[in-house]
Amino acid sequence: KSGKTVLGFQLAIAVASGRAVFDWFNVLDPGPVLILEQDDSSGTASWKETLEKSPVQEFKHDIYFEARKKGRFLCEEFIALLEAEIDALKPKLVILDSYTAFRPARSGGSDLVKGESEDFASLDELGTRKNCLILMIHHNSKGAFLQDWDSQAAGTFAITAAIQGQIHVSRY
Repeated sequence: KSGKTVLGFQLAIAVASGRAVFDWFNVLDPGPVLILEQDDSSGTASWKETLEKSPVQEFKHDIYFEARKKGRFLCEEFIALLEAEIDALKPKLVILDSYTAFRPARSGGSDLVKGESEDFASLDELGTRKNCLILMIHHNSKGAFLQDWDSQAAGTFAITAAIQGQIHVSRY
């Protein structure tokens, strides 16, 4: 409840409208946006309400929204389906909300660090190959509360090792 999803949607509005993020940071390559909501069962209503309340109401490009689907997890099949959607819609921004909901169950004895690193590396490779930013929304781990901000993501250091950048949103 620190505003991660709201920030994601503000980025979506800016990319789809071509307007500067927070009226300050120019969008250099506006285009369609694809949002896959997996975290919030009432996500459709939340996203719709945020869009309706936005002062930006004119969009040059579409914002595509897909509500939560049972059994949708990060795996090779998901990456292939996501790639097909990217090919069809040509989004400049893809938002996945959130890693905790998309993360597949790990079998006992599996290497958590390797699995999470592969999840993020495959998304990073897909985004690079398709020239679109894939933004994965993720939350802090309660178990990592006393760690430095860049080590607080639920899971391990593998999450930050396999990506090109991150934005940390924290309650104040």
